[in-house]
Amino acid sequence: MQRFFLFLSEKVGKRPVLTVFIAILVTIVLVSGVTRNQMATGNETFIKTSTDIYQSNLHLEGMFGGENIVIRFKSEDIHSLLTADNMVPLDRLERALLENDNVYSVIGLTTTLRHMTEKQAEAIRENVGEIRDGLLEMSEKLADISVNITEMTDKAPEMDLSQTTGLFRQSSEAINKLILGQNQLGEGIDRLGSGYSEFGTMITSMGQNIGQIGSGLEETLQNLDLPEQEKQVLLQKTAGLKQSAAALDQAGSTMLRISGEAQMLNQVPLQTAEGLTAMEKKLVAQSGQLQVMQNGLPDFSDLGNLGEGLATFSEKLQTISEGLDILLAHSNIMSPGIPTSQDTLDMMLYDDGELRPMFAQMVINEQNAVMIIRLTGNASDSQIEEVVGLITGFVQKNPLQNTETIVTGKPVLDIALRTEMRSSMQKMVISALILMVFIVSVVFKVRWRLFPLVVNFGAVVATMGLMGHLGIPMTMVSMAAFPILIGLGIDYSIQFHSRYEEEFMSEEATRS
Repeated sequence: MQRFFLFLSEKVGKRPVLTVFIAILVTIVLVSGVTRNQMATGNETFIKTSTDIYQSNLHLEGMFGGENIVIRFKSEDIHSLLTADNMVPLDRLERALLENDNVYSVIGLTTTLRHMTEKQAEAIRENVGEIRDGLLEMSEKLADISVNITEMTDKAPEMDLSQTTGLFRQSSEAINKLILGQNQLGEGIDRLGSGYSEFGTMITSMGQNIGQIGSGLEETLQNLDLPEQEKQVLLQKTAGLKQSAAALDQAGSTMLRISGEAQMLNQVPLQTAEGLTAMEKKLVAQSGQLQVMQNGLPDFSDLGNLGEGLATFSEKLQTISEGLDILLAHSNIMSPGIPTSQDTLDMMLYDDGELRPMFAQMVINEQNAVMIIRLTGNASDSQIEEVVGLITGFVQKNPLQNTETIVTGKPVLDIALRTEMRSSMQKMVISALILMVFIVSVVFKVRWRLFPLVVNFGAVVATMGLMGHLGIPMTMVSMAAFPILIGLGIDYSIQFHSRYEEEFMSEEATRS
């Protein structure tokens, strides 16, 4: 090793200009790395990155995010902060942070409000979809009902009982004539036999007619599309017609039977007249029942109008359903947002005058609220500074009303610490340089007495540049070592300079 230094000293002594040039060139190259020097205050400055604890922490940050930046909002009254005007800039800030790739998540007032409105908008879209489907289904069913009513109206039998009523009227007139004839029978009993035979034939024929009327009416009622209970009532009424027909037929048979016994039936004309009078009353009653039946038949023209109305209503419902479908297709009109009305905001924030539990994490007390920004895992110092710069710049340009905003958290503290380290480093180097200039000027009585300071200062700057080239960050530990480095450097520089001066003076003395 001694031979190496002897060889090096000989070369330096023989080529001083080249040596100085190389030294200056190396110094310039090293000093250029000062701009790449970085301050470090993270966990890697306290623990080795190869340890299991450090690697586990990196894995945890990669999964769940890194450190948190906390924005504190302080006001005299929490109601002064929770205003619709303040929510607008807060929402803009949170949106800008969420768009930043270095932000993992944001927990704030407007984030929670937006989440609530998103849930409400989703529920509204679902309800509108259900209403749309329900209206469409109702429209289809009403259309089917309208078609069925129209078909029933077209196929409905037209039942006209006026002709039957006319037959009843004719029968009543015939019975009146029979009654009159019976009265005339009292005038001459001798003509009773032939008269009874004629009357018996007429009454039998009339009974058959009335029986046919009853059967036809019953068949018509069976084919009529009426409720079963109402149909049974009408059928019971037609049974009276059959009874009347049977009575007439029996009366005719009786009159034919007794026609041969006319001489023995002095009271028969009177009794027959009374029986015919009773029969006439029954026919009148049956005629009234037919009239009631005629009035009680449904008006199928009204059903036709109902079918047309249901068809129109079905078309309207389908139009509404199509409108709701268009509304859902352009559902961005129901996009969630921050309420601009104070009443709406209070309704979302409070429940019966009490702050909702979901906001308890953001509203600390009656004077303070916070916003928590979680950074991505393993974010670099430059990325953290970008996010903090975004927050501080936005807060300065968009101050909240009646609210003091403070940006804090460990990342902010680290940035402030790095800034303070740079400032302290500059102050330390400048102070040490000034102090060394003073001490060397007073104590070191040689030529070029300040030259060791230049060499030492260059060595310190070159060391910092070498750290920048090698990617070694400046930490608090290295900052603590710099005063020692400066002291040792100036000490060796002075000793080297003194020894050089001694050799120089010795050579001059020898020459002289």
